[in-house]
Formats: sequence, structure tokens, C-alpha cells
Amino acid sequence: MTTVLANVFIYEPSSWLSVVFVLCFALFIYGFIGLTTIPSAPRGTISGFLGMVIAIVATYLWFNLEVADVDLAPEVVPSAAYWVLPICIVGGGAIGVALAATVKMTGMPQLVGLLNAFGGLASAIEAIALYVDPIAEVGLEPGESRLQLGFLLFTVWVGMITFTGSLIAVGKLSEKIKGSVLPIGLLRFLIITLQLASVALMLVTGLSGYGIEYPSDPTDPTLEGIFGPKAEQVIDAGRGGSIGLVLALTGVSSLLGVVSVLPIGGADMPVVISVLNSLSGVSGCTAGFMIANNLLIIAGAIVASSGAILSYVMCKAMNRSITNVLMGGFGQGSGGKAAAKAEGPVEQKTANPVELDELTDILLRAHSVIITPGYGMAVSRAQHAVQEMTSLLRANGCNVRFGVHPVAGRLPGHMNVLLAEAKVPYDIVLEMDEINSDFEETDVVLVIGANDTVNPAAETDPTSSIAGMPVLRVWGAKTVVVLKRSLAQGYAAVENPLFFNDNTRMFFGDAKKNCDALVKQLGEKNPAALKAAGAQNGDAAAPKKKTSPDLFEFQEPKRPGAGEGIGAGKTIGVVKEREPEVRVAITPQIAARFAEWGFDVVVQSGAGLAASRAAFTDAAYQRAGATVVPDARGVYDKADIVMGVARPRPEDVRMGRNGQVVVSYVGPNGDFNNKDAATGLIQAAVDSGVTLLSMDLVPRTTIAQRLDSLSSVGKLAGHRAIIEAAFEFDRFLAPEITAAGKYPPAKILVLGAGVAGLAAAGLGVALGAEVRCFDTRVETKDQVKSMGAEFITVEFEEDGAGEGGYAKVMSEEYYQKELELFEQQCTEVDIVVTTAQIPGRPAPMLINKQAVANLKPGSVIVDIAAMSGGNCEETRPGEKYITPNGVKILGYTDLPGRLAPQASAMYAANLYRLIEHMSKGGKKAWAVDTDDATIRPMMISHMGQKMWPYKAPGGPPPPPKAAAKTAAPVKEEGPSNYDLYWLGMSPEMWLAFCVGIAVFALIAAFFPTSFAEQLAIFVLACVGGYHIIWGVTPSLHTPLMSVSNAVSGVVILGGMLLLVAGDKSGTFVLGSVATSVAAINVFGGFAVTWRMLSMFKK
Repeated sequence: MTTVLANVFIYEPSSWLSVVFVLCFALFIYGFIGLTTIPSAPRGTISGFLGMVIAIVATYLWFNLEVADVDLAPEVVPSAAYWVLPICIVGGGAIGVALAATVKMTGMPQLVGLLNAFGGLASAIEAIALYVDPIAEVGLEPGESRLQLGFLLFTVWVGMITFTGSLIAVGKLSEKIKGSVLPIGLLRFLIITLQLASVALMLVTGLSGYGIEYPSDPTDPTLEGIFGPKAEQVIDAGRGGSIGLVLALTGVSSLLGVVSVLPIGGADMPVVISVLNSLSGVSGCTAGFMIANNLLIIAGAIVASSGAILSYVMCKAMNRSITNVLMGGFGQGSGGKAAAKAEGPVEQKTANPVELDELTDILLRAHSVIITPGYGMAVSRAQHAVQEMTSLLRANGCNVRFGVHPVAGRLPGHMNVLLAEAKVPYDIVLEMDEINSDFEETDVVLVIGANDTVNPAAETDPTSSIAGMPVLRVWGAKTVVVLKRSLAQGYAAVENPLFFNDNTRMFFGDAKKNCDALVKQLGEKNPAALKAAGAQNGDAAAPKKKTSPDLFEFQEPKRPGAGEGIGAGKTIGVVKEREPEVRVAITPQIAARFAEWGFDVVVQSGAGLAASRAAFTDAAYQRAGATVVPDARGVYDKADIVMGVARPRPEDVRMGRNGQVVVSYVGPNGDFNNKDAATGLIQAAVDSGVTLLSMDLVPRTTIAQRLDSLSSVGKLAGHRAIIEAAFEFDRFLAPEITAAGKYPPAKILVLGAGVAGLAAAGLGVALGAEVRCFDTRVETKDQVKSMGAEFITVEFEEDGAGEGGYAKVMSEEYYQKELELFEQQCTEVDIVVTTAQIPGRPAPMLINKQAVANLKPGSVIVDIAAMSGGNCEETRPGEKYITPNGVKILGYTDLPGRLAPQASAMYAANLYRLIEHMSKGGKKAWAVDTDDATIRPMMISHMGQKMWPYKAPGGPPPPPKAAAKTAAPVKEEGPSNYDLYWLGMSPEMWLAFCVGIAVFALIAAFFPTSFAEQLAIFVLACVGGYHIIWGVTPSLHTPLMSVSNAVSGVVILGGMLLLVAGDKSGTFVLGSVATSVAAINVFGGFAVTWRMLSMFKK
């Protein structure tokens, strides 16, 4: 196909127009790349708009400069096109700009849906216009004619489905369409029937042909009067097609779009809008194939990629498949069973409400606040009140940030746009993955109108319908306040246990009214903050001081008045550790924080010197408000709470008194080589009446996460293990290419994907090594992959998850398979880091002598589990050992101590959180509560009674597990999937490969050469679009959709080219309509994108 438009073969395109289209394509690409960051997004939008304007102007100039010179009869020359085109473009553009200027940001999803509809409609109209063109097939080879007709019919089908489906989606989003009056079963039957009817109509129409049948005599007056000297070329043009078939296809496709979207629930409309956005790109792309325009093909492929990726992002954020959404989702999508379930009474639980005055005080006391907005905030239009509250809190010195879930709004990134409209600085609005790790260090979390996106059942209840859904982990904060109308369930019809947590308070009512009341109360209670916030002319005020309670930097303590504070009348004591322990329990920074709570602090002289290499001096403690005493006796005599790191000696505890609390690592199960190591200590604690709390018995619960010092220790040990391994390895970890040659990356094997293993894997990847990780708990696979490492498994099915999140002891068969795997891996890797430990038992032996022998000379094994005996058969605890074959085995038992200052600071922070927890979040005086679900499991002795071992109260039995499969039956059934791999490809991959080869063979055999060229352009555009769209920052996903709508308006070029058909033809009229509709997309899409981006302020 050698022409710009198939039916205008008589107009040979100029090379300059093709060059201009290449420039426009480059500008489109730069426009999408600009959306990778917020600062560059406006430049990208200008680039995309400039590319579109150049394409339109160039096409119009080509039309004027070249079409007028063609030798045609006067009746065919499209004289009216010269002035009709500007009217169509300006008129449609004005409508688009008006829509963009007047839409409210809460109505942005509806506008995006409307632009989707216009994109599909414009493509469909162009296809119908080409069908009725009297010379549609002139100059085409038979294969080209069939190809053009096929894409024409497919464009009608996709375009009309997109048009009507988008209109229904807009109606549902605006709540003008409540749901389907027809049963879901009938609707699905109609969908299948209409799909079959569409295929039948396309086949019949394709066989009938299209165009008008002309006389075979070139001198016939009919031909001569219309086509002049070109009449001979028209003889074989028509085949007598029927426009009725195309109109029937148009009607069936329109109805298919309606019934496909109608049964889907309103809450799923954001996904539907994204899918329809992709379909608008597909319709534009097929229109490009139809008229042989490469720019349309490329732009349509990129837009289709954008919609597909955003659909995937939203489905992944809901932990659902696209099929599940499009087939109705929860409760058939529109309420149904889910809604009925949500309305009925659930389980009788009691939530803790909070009043306005109390909530205001909580916020004014907070150093750090995270706001997690949900759809309820958007519905009540509370974003401006939330911004005012943000300004007041920041002016008060509070560190305020926002945590946004991908599906918090009605489109990906919609919540970011709403906050930007309210002038919330975009640099304090973070995505879920960016902020999830910060909730544990946050004083207050405000959940405004969110439910399923903050539901802990997604992570704690494997039987829940939202199990596995990524959520904001708000429950880890010190205090969670939920602003919600009621305790009703969310769209997933799942009860939210967050509402009933001890650290959660419910502030019932309309989000906007409650936020307005909060703003008013905050201003009245803190006039200075109100004035500071007002001075910013409505912009969010910047914090006036460093606000977060930084537990790792020193701040001068501000002691409360006499008798005030949670620690009034109480003293915390810190003892000096005995060698070889080099850490200290409390740092000067934490001592200062305790002083602010009203505690007196006493420190044994020299306690911090070993840990800090003279950084934690006695003078530093005194500056923090502590009293330094010469010996441990002085600490025990004065302190109500004695804090240490290593297991105390029995004689130390005997210095204590009845009711005194001693906190340290106790290890009541003893050591791996001495089960009775703690027996004497426990008896001494009972005899002296001391309350002995063991930091290694902190329960693995959500509330206790901030107390979990074992996780802190594990992270440090994993980090240091890689540092020690790198030092001993004496070679590059990352791949290097130098003048001396090319050096491959080091290969690291990490055994165990707990905190230590993940820390080791993460640092290994960061240093450039190739890391592979193994764990018996398959559920850790995603965590390993998120660190950039490879997860390896044993070809044997057995669940390795034990109680409390630890791994359990595996069967002997599984163990033997493990050893075989590790022996094989050791033939490939350079560094092995082992972390596997089971509480109360010797560490499992994972690296046997054969595995060690398989390692290359110079390889390194770091055995983090050396303190428990080690995971390597040749480990020597506390030593570095070099085997006869040159393998270095590091059995160091003090890896955390080799980062003593950092380890001390982290352990001190855990103790700080312990005291905070024992004072009910800092709200009540510190006390020992034997009924506390976190403190009781840690308790070894209390007031002369032995409290260990702890027996947890009975709870509901766990759900039954499927019977474990063994290796033997699997082998009897046939080869495993792994055995079926050939040349690294699975059977499914080979099937897809063969199908692809067959498709390309058919194209080569039956399709014209021109199609192969266009197909290559299409494939490259899809690949490029995929990578470009994935680079777009999530906060700009809504602008991405609107700019995609604008780019999909490139079908305007097809409408302009169709006006070549002549002033009096139906093609001319339909082309004019298509041009106007596409202009709405072009100018409306770019205008609303610019409007949104202009709202994002830092």
C-alpha cells in the first residue's frame, strides 16, 4: 500500500509529510516520558500537544498544497474541505476545552470515561465513512482490499463497544445508572449472543465486499462525469457491498458495549474505565491499519499499553484478576449479596469512639501524623478541609504526610489530583510502598473515608476474600483515628478488625463536617498555628521545627513539672554490660526522651563506652539528664526499672527487690549447648521478687512490632554478614568491565528469608552481586523477589511455616532434598550466608561437608546461626576457619556487636517503645499489667511467682489444612513441570512460541508486504509503550489517562483525510463529524491534563 489513504490512491503523499509524522511521533514519546516525574510533566504535556498540532497543521497543508493539483472532475474536488476542516477542528476543540475547564476534580473519572467514548466513536465513524466511500477499493490489490475491509469492520466493532460501554461507565460513576434490571445470567447470555452475532456480521460483510459497482466501460458518462481521465482505474473498484450489514454491526456492537458494562458494580468502574481507555487506543490503532497511517498505529499502540497497564495496576492493588472484575466481582459487582451482607448485623464488637476535644488534643500532641485518604473523602469533598488541617498541624511543628493507596480514588492517581487541587504539597504525598515502613514510627494516623485499603485482614486472615491484597499498614502506628460514617463493611463485604483494635479510635460522622470541625478546634486551641498557617495565603505551611521524635539524634530534654508525666516518681537504670557484650541498653538520646516523660535515669559509669567507642560517654548521659553511679549496686538500689542487653547473672538479680522490673535478653530455654543456662537466673528472680521481662520473648503480633528487638538484631546481623563476606572474598561483588577484562558478578546464596536473610539479600543486590535465596516458607517468595533476589525452591511440597512467623522443623524427606539442593548450589556460588534458626533448638545443619567441598577456593561462608551451633557442619562458633580447600567459614557470634553504636541505638528504641506500650501509648502512668497480651508472654517472673513458660489462652481452632503432598505420588503421576522444561522454556512457553510462529507464517503467506511493515511498527510501538508507561510515576496516573485520551484523538487525521472524497458524498459528511469528535479528545484531553498538572505544587 503506497498511499496515505487507501481510497485516495490518486494522491501520492509527499516525503515531507512522512518526515513530519516521525517528528510528531518523537514528540508524543517525549510527552509520555515527561510524566515520569512531576516537575517534568508540564514539559511533557507541551511536547505532546505540540506534536499533535504539528500533525494536524501538516495534514491540512498537504491537503491544500497537493490535493488541489490532482486532475479530477469538478464534482469530486473537495472545495468545501478547505473551510469545513477549520470549523470542525475549532468547534470540537472548543467543546473539549470547555469540558476540561468546567469539570470538577471529583468528576475527573467521568470526564476520562467521556473522552474514551469520543475516541471510540470517532474511529467507528471513520470506518463507516470509508465503507461508504464510492472508491474505497480503487487502486488496491485483492489482498490489500481484504485487509482494509477486515480492519474497517474491527474498528467499527471496537469503537462502538468503547463508545457505549464508556457512556454506561460514566452513568454509573455519576450514579445516574444504579445497576442492571436484568438478571446477571441473562446479561451474560446476551453478551455471548451479541459476540457471536458480531463475528457473523463481520464474516458476511467481508464476503459481500464494499463500495459501489460501476459500469465496465471507461467511456460511460457516469464514470467520465465523476472521475474524468481517471475513469479507467475505477472499473474494477466496487463489489456491491451492503451498508445495511455495517449498520447492523454498528447496532450489535453498541448493544454489546452496554450489556458488557451494565452488570459491573460501580466500585469496579475505575478498572472498567482503564480497560475502555485501552480499547480507545486499540480502535485508533486499527483505524491506522485501515487507512495505512503509521502515526495512528503508533499512537494507538501506546494508548492501548497505557490503559492495559493501569488496568493491571488497579487489579493488582485489589488482588483480583481482570476477569473477576469484568465478570462482576464481589457480590456480582453491584451490591448484590455483598451489599446485603454489609447491611446486616455483624459480630458484636465494641469500637472506641473519640470526641472532638480529645482528638484535637491528640493531634496537637503528635510529632508525626500520616493521613490516609479514601473514597469517602472524595465523596464528601473534604480535601480542602484536610488541607487546612494539614497547614495547621505543620505550623504547629508536626510532620504531616499522606499515604495513598493505588485504588483510593476512582482512578489510579485520582486521590493525588484531589489533594493537589486542595494545594497539598505533592512532596508530602507518598505512595503505599513508600510509606508502609513508616507507620510503626508514627504517632497518629488519620484514616479518612477508607476501609478495605487499610484492612489488616488482608495480611492476617488467609480465609478472607481480600487475603493478599496490598494494604496500608496503618495499624502499626501508636494511635489510629478512623473518620467514617459507621462501622459498615467496605465494598469487599469484609469486616475490618482495625476498627476494634486497642489503639484505634473512631470519629463517626461525615468526613467534611468532621474535618471542618477539627480545623476550627485546632485553630481555637492553637491561635499561633492558625496565624502561621494563614500567613501562607492558603498554602500548606512548612513545619517550623524538626518534629518527629527522632530516637537516634540527641535533643535537649524538656522535663515536665514535678509529679507530671507517665514516669513521675519512677527511675530507669542502665547497667554496664560484661564482656564480650559491647552494646548498651540505653543511649543518651533515649535517656533524654525518658526524662521528658518524667522518669529519672541512672547509668552505671562507663556503660556506653564499649558500645560507642567513647561516643556514649558519662558526660553525654549527664547532658541528657541522667545521674551516673559508680557500680551496678547503685543502679539496682535506685532504679524501679533496670535495663540491660545480655542475660544477667543470678547474683545481679539478687541485688533487686520485690516489684522491681528487670528487662534484658534472658533466653529462658537456655543455650543450644546448655539447656539449664538460665535456670539459676530464673530462680534468683523468683526469690528476690523481681519482675523479669525477656526481650527475646516479644510476641510476633502487629501491636508488638515496635518492641521486636530480635528483628532489629536480625537486620544488623544480615547487613554485617555481607560486609564481612565482602572483606574476606577479596574480589569484586558487582560485574566489572575494565581494560584488563570482564569480571562477572559474585554469586551469593542466602539460606533463610527472615529479617536477617532479607537484609543480607538486599545489601548483596545493592552491591551488585547476583543473589539467590532459599526458605522453607514459600510465602516469603514475594519478599525475596522484592529485594531483587532470586527465590529457589526444593522440588518437594511441604509447608514450612511454623508458629509466630518462624519456620518449623521439616520432614526427613524434605531435609534430604534440601541438602541435595544446597550441594548443587555450592558448585555455582561464591558466598553463602546462613541464617536458619528455630527457637529453643540447635540451628539446623544445612551446609554439610560435601557442600563445603563443592565451593571454589576463596569462597566464603558466613554462619549467622553460629551462636546456636551453626548451619554449616564445619562452623566453629566465634572463630574464622579456613578449610583445606581454601573456603573461609566465619562463625562470628557477635555480628550485631560489630555495629555496636547502631545496634545499641536500635535496641534502646525498642525499649523506649516497651515503656511507651506499658503506659498505654503514653496516656497513663507507667505500670506492669499482667493481663497485657504483649507483656504477659515476656514475663519470666513476677512478685515472687514463676510466670514462664507462658500458656496462651485458647482460641478458635485454625482452619484445616490440605493434606501435605509427598514426593512419591508426584513422581508416580509423571514428570514434574521442571522435568518438562526444554532449553529453559516451559511447555506453555513452547506452545505460545509455536502459535506465534504459525501466525507469522500465515501473515507471510497470505498478507501483503505493506501489512508486514505496519505490523513491525505496531510491535515496536507496543514494546516501547509498555516500557515508557511503566515509568510514569503513580501520582500522575490520572493525568496519564487524560493525556492518553488526547493522543488517541490522533484519529482526527483520518477524519481530515476522508474529506478528500468530495463535498457531496456521505464520506465527506461522516469525515467532518469524525474530525469534530476527535478534536474534542485532542484539545479537551490536553487542556484537562494541563489543568491537573498546574495544581501540583511542592
